[in-house]
Amino acid sequence: MKNKNQIKILREQIDEIDEQLFDLLDRRFGTVKKLSRIKRKIKISITDIQRQEKIIQRITQKYNKIDPKFIEEIFLSIFDYSKILQLYKIENKSLIKNLQEKPLLIAGPCSIESKEQIETISNFLKENGIKFLRGGIFKPRTSPESFQGLGIDGLIYMKDAAVKNDQYIVTEIMTEKQLDQVYDFVDVIQIGSRNMCSFGLLKAIGKKTAKDKKPILLKRGMNSTINEYLSAVKYL
Repeated sequence: MKNKNQIKILREQIDEIDEQLFDLLDRRFGTVKKLSRIKRKIKISITDIQRQEKIIQRITQKYNKIDPKFIEEIFLSIFDYSKILQLYKIENKSLIKNLQEKPLLIAGPCSIESKEQIETISNFLKENGIKFLRGGIFKPRTSPESFQGLGIDGLIYMKDAAVKNDQYIVTEIMTEKQLDQVYDFVDVIQIGSRNMCSFGLLKAIGKKTAKDKKPILLKRGMNSTINEYLSAVKYL
């Protein structure tokens, strides 16, 4: 009986600690949002890789009884989630109207490589009346050693440029995880030619977009017939 009471007490203590952890995380994420707003105003990079490395190093040294790999994994997850928080949801009521314009022009870099690059391109497109800004943030590459894209950082850069120039965002999604990560922050979901036959991904995107009718840009697969392309469309 004594042991059972001790177990109950210790579990209650653990529950209390868990809540404290998430209270602190909530405070951290709130501070990150404030910081990102200031960074946007003074036009400096939202992500600071060197600072992230210093944080991991400092905490690893201070709490040296905890596995450093475990500490690193925790902070990498926190950093990734923090990037998502620094984005803001899209509310473009005139999207469908602009999609109906003919000819419809979508332009932008195959891969976003820097903040300066996407800003320059976005400005050029605005000068030429192009409303749809396309940019790759996740890039499929034959070689694992090739540049794979900037990920969420690239989306942040593109989002800032698009909002500034009153443009819509078009970007490619390659996995269901990426779909969940960026869905609320893009205007048009692009499916690349390599994924035209990724039927699991097509189903997931179709299910997701069925709720809000978000537009999809499906590229025809290499060597695919028209019938195969139309069959892929049916999954969506």
